[in-house]
Amino acid sequence: MELINYQGSKQLLVDYIYKEAKPFLDDQKVFCDIFSGSGAVTKYFLDKTAVYANDCENYAYAIADSFINYNYLLSNATIVYNEVNKFFNKNKSKLLDYYDQEVETEKKEIEKQNPFFIRDLYNKLPLIWNKNKQKFNYTLFSASSNKSDFDYLFTTYYAGSYFGIEQCVDLDSLHFAIKQLEDIHIKNSLFSILFKIMQKSCFSRDGHLAQPLNCEKNFKRMIKSRSISIQNEFFSKLLDLKKQKNDSNNFQNSKAFKGDYREIINNEEIMKNISCIYADPPYTDMQYSRYYHLFNTIYSYEYSEPTIQRNCFTKGLYLNNRYQSSLSQKKSALNDLALIMKQGNIYKIPVLISFAYPQNVEKQKTDRYLFSIEDLIQKAKYFYGNNNVKVAEKEYKHSNQRNSNQKKVIEYIVICKS
Repeated sequence: MELINYQGSKQLLVDYIYKEAKPFLDDQKVFCDIFSGSGAVTKYFLDKTAVYANDCENYAYAIADSFINYNYLLSNATIVYNEVNKFFNKNKSKLLDYYDQEVETEKKEIEKQNPFFIRDLYNKLPLIWNKNKQKFNYTLFSASSNKSDFDYLFTTYYAGSYFGIEQCVDLDSLHFAIKQLEDIHIKNSLFSILFKIMQKSCFSRDGHLAQPLNCEKNFKRMIKSRSISIQNEFFSKLLDLKKQKNDSNNFQNSKAFKGDYREIINNEEIMKNISCIYADPPYTDMQYSRYYHLFNTIYSYEYSEPTIQRNCFTKGLYLNNRYQSSLSQKKSALNDLALIMKQGNIYKIPVLISFAYPQNVEKQKTDRYLFSIEDLIQKAKYFYGNNNVKVAEKEYKHSNQRNSNQKKVIEYIVICKS
């Protein structure tokens, strides 16, 4: 299972994190990755110990669960392939009853590489955003009408923006197929595969899916994105599963949780099983749900109303159900994080908190940061005392979304132990 590209990913820092966490690991207990995000830390630690992975975002839960229970999918690869293929074709056939001409036109215009014809095609599509009724009755895909016997959310919300028309037809049809399966671990593994393909084919900035790019200004890039067949990519991955070895790990106590971190730290039965809590919280006031909202949309699949700001649709075409975390708000972030320290101290569980902060605060902007590293250390010492807080440091370079500029930071790990 591949990792997605992720803001603030610890993929290149897992050895450093493991080195600091290793003294606190216990074969009889479980390491807790309480903000699992892309699952990079969870995936690495699964080879070392049992893991509890938790995140409030649906996509992050699905990813963590797929790493923990990937063997469910491998054990049923042939059956899953056949079932998904059957239901995929069923849904796609129904959608093409409405969109066959548009799909064929899109293919031809992409081959011709004509930006004006493609733009006009997309502008005429019957979408929830423009409510074009020329071909498709708007009531069929309104937010209040979601009981159809086939899926069409992406085709009627995002065709011509983040994805092409056929790409959206494929996404809807894959969702329809995945939801027919019963095993939640298999579903989560399939969604995780789909997330990676969505990120690869999405017409947006590298690394995230916050908003679609402009068609005319980024036409060559759009042609490249639209040329990726989501159907072919997905079923190719499923065929590869049949060749993979089922390599069960020995940590059967591992589990993925989806919820607020408070549900973990306030649950005595869970806490008494934990050897160490690792927290990699947001550093800035930018909400993660903005960057990965399409993952949550394909997973939750709610025909929600579009978000309206200043009487206009948002550039990211966000929906009203987008999660807003208090951990990404300056007024509450540090106090929220302090709850983990407080409970860790009560239960005598070591708490390790990652925090990336600029190396040179005079030359690098810090206005988007939720708090300073000094504030975090002082809060830790408040709960644990000066002698029980250690700070590990590692110089690191963060890349922006296009990987053209790098920001020099220090990757701190604030280690709290009673």
